[in-house]
This record gives sequence, C-alpha cells and structure tokens, in this order.
Amino acid sequence: MFRSLYSKFSWLQRTSAENTSMLLLPIFLRSSRLLSVFLLLVVVDQLSKWWVGEVGRFMQLNQGVSFGLLAHDSGWLSGTVLLVVMIVLYQSFADFWHKHSTWSAVFFAGAFSNILDRFFVGGVRDWLAIPLTSLYNNLADWYIAVALIVVVLIEAYQYFTIRAQQST
Repeated sequence: MFRSLYSKFSWLQRTSAENTSMLLLPIFLRSSRLLSVFLLLVVVDQLSKWWVGEVGRFMQLNQGVSFGLLAHDSGWLSGTVLLVVMIVLYQSFADFWHKHSTWSAVFFAGAFSNILDRFFVGGVRDWLAIPLTSLYNNLADWYIAVALIVVVLIEAYQYFTIRAQQST
C-alpha cells in the first residue's frame, strides 16, 4: 500500500535537472494549442467576473476554501496554499494529466483563474446561481467540474471496454 502511494510521488525523487525542469512544466504549457485553450479559458473567466461587477449584478466574494477553511485568512494565504496543492496534484498524477491533456488544460485553467482571484481580489468572485440551491459559483468552477466529469467518464468507458474485451 505504501509503495504504491510512494510511487505516486516519484517526481519528488528525480534528481536530473533536465527531467525535473520538463516534469515541472505542465503538458498544456508545452503545446501552443493547449496553452491557447488554457489562456483563453482564464481570460474568459476573468472577463466574465469583471463584466458582472461592471453591470452591477449580484456577486459573492468567497474568501474560504472548501468547507470554509481559511475563510478568515488573507487571499494571499489561501491562494498560496491552493497554488501549492495545484502543483502537487499535477506533479503527483502527471501521467494521468498527460493522458488527458486537453481536459487538464481546462481543469487547471479553472483552478488557476480562481487562484488569481484569491491573490488580486482577496477571494473568489462567484456570480452564477446554481439552480435549486442558494449557492453561487463562476465559470472557472464549471471548467473544473466539467473537466473532472469528462475525464471520469472517459476512464470509466475505457475501463469497462477493456474488461468487456478481456471477458470475450
């Protein structure tokens, strides 16, 4: 059990400067197409938040992280913590993100855009009402959710396809 968990963090063991520098650079930053997707999504999310603020629509500043953690700390602290978590998540599952490079660009664009809010606004600007709830979110939250749902569906389809082929 510990060996498999340890292997997930094998990127920490690498000592070659060349391997480390390439590993630290996410796949979506190595491809101009994926970099364009990443940047476009960040810009669209940031512009949507700016526009909503300009037209005076309801906007909620979410200063906490999941379950209200760090709600009373500065945006810099929560932004830094989430940036570190984002880097560790990417590095820990780099092969997985490379396999789903387009969706990793979508996922990390959402995460990065929300982190930008934390650094420059002090919290995440939520303005999209979630139907049948009193909750609000933003486009970046939808990027993250959709990317995760699509990747889970792709992985489930591949898993069950392989199992079906093996059983015949």
